[in-house]
Formats: sequence, C-alpha cells, structure tokens
Amino acid sequence: MVLSLSPAVASLSSPTWRPFLVGQDLAAEIMAASGEPVVKGRTLAYPVAADWKPDLKGNLKDITDYLEEQRGYDICDYLMKDLMIKQPADPLQHMLDCLEKGYPTGPLKVCVCSPPGLGRERFARKLAEHHGLLYIGAAELLREAGVDTATTSYAEDEQVSKLVLELIRQAEQKIQGFVVDGFPRTPCQTTFLKEKAVVFTHVLLLKASEDFLQKRQQSIVEGATEGQVVTPELLDRRIKLHAAQSNLALEIYADRTFAGSRDAHHGNQ
Repeated sequence: MVLSLSPAVASLSSPTWRPFLVGQDLAAEIMAASGEPVVKGRTLAYPVAADWKPDLKGNLKDITDYLEEQRGYDICDYLMKDLMIKQPADPLQHMLDCLEKGYPTGPLKVCVCSPPGLGRERFARKLAEHHGLLYIGAAELLREAGVDTATTSYAEDEQVSKLVLELIRQAEQKIQGFVVDGFPRTPCQTTFLKEKAVVFTHVLLLKASEDFLQKRQQSIVEGATEGQVVTPELLDRRIKLHAAQSNLALEIYADRTFAGSRDAHHGNQ
C-alpha cells in the first residue's frame, strides 16, 4: 500500500523522525492516509480516551502531602528569599551551596533581647552553643572595642551597628547561623539591619518586671548572682531606655517574636 501524504508529513514519516511526531494534526493525517481506524485512547492522534477523567484533585493532594512532608514549601521559600536578598552572580551555584550546608530551610538567625540586668548574655551563649551557632554579643564587641559599657547607657547606634553587622556579614558568607545578643535596641539600629538585608528567623524577647531587675542587681552586688554590677541610677536609666525604644526596634519582627518571662521561673539567676 502506498500512502499519499502531504510533503510536510512525508518528510517526517521516516523511522528516524517518527518518535518525534507529537502534533495531533500530523498524526491524524498519517492515520487517515494509512487507512487504519482511529481509536481514541490508543493512537498518537488521540492518546486519551473520551471517557477518561484525570483525578486532578487526588493528584494535587498527593503532591501537596509530599511537599509538606519534605518541607518543600519551606525550602523553596528560603532559597527564593535568599536569592532576592543576596542577588549572587551565580544563582544556581548559590542555591547548591545553601543546600549542601545542611540547612534546607536556611540557617537559624536568632535575635535575643531583654531589659538590662536580666542575664541575657548567659542565656544567649548557651543557645548558640546548643545549636552550633555563632554568638554575636553587642556588649562584648563594644568592650573589645574599648567602650566602657559599665558607665554608659546605650552606645552610639552607628558604632555598635558597624561591629555587629561585620560579624553577621562574615557568618552569612559562610552560610552560618548566629545568635545576636542585645541588638537591635533602637529603631535606628533596626534600620541598619534593614539596609544590609539582614532578616532574623526568630526573635526571643525575655521579659521581667522592674522590681525583679532591681532585686537581681542587688543579688549581684552581694555576690550571690553572676553579672555586671551597675549603679542603681544607671540601671534605672537603662530600664527606661529599654521601655522607650525596644518595642519600636522590634516592631517589624512581630510575626517571628517569641516572648517569655523570667520572673516566675528563674528566681534571681
């Protein structure tokens, strides 16, 4: 039998090209020219029978369950956000580097804040050690820079921001998680973080009453509790500064802030 095909079809009907015929019109013409009956659901022209209905809802559920179990949404969310923030020259290699670090949803970037005199540094250090994160202490950096933190209320925003952001930059270059202790304390410091596109994954806000803080400071003076001794006047000034600035500084992190009180559970320690 000699098939009478159009020139376009004839040029594609050889065994070499036959696997690549995907156009329904071309396939239908071949079937019609060959005299073979057109059977829906079994031919190239009609690969799906008319009565077959895809279970799109069921398939979608399977896909959704898989992505949720494997944290697929979180992984994609982290990678896309990180690309937009860092805009690397080689996006694919950057994503591979992120995944190879063992943090499929991104490294932890934690901020720990509290009123002054609460022993926050000890807590933040333990948190960093437990999770294998870099500890970045604002007060420690200031002391290393020669700033007498025992006689000042708050350090200059630009000075402390420069010190903290440099260590954050180094950690992010290594795709390493970190715990920032005591920063940001003011809206201005928060602005420095935003300018450098630093986004915390968690903000831990430790709370305590003024009475608790004063009693704890007295315990430090008496040697019963570890901590930095400050004058009552300086402590009072720092508490007032914290009350005035902290809420504004942390306002943009409200969706990832976890608060806890130390008054009821930790005594003066």
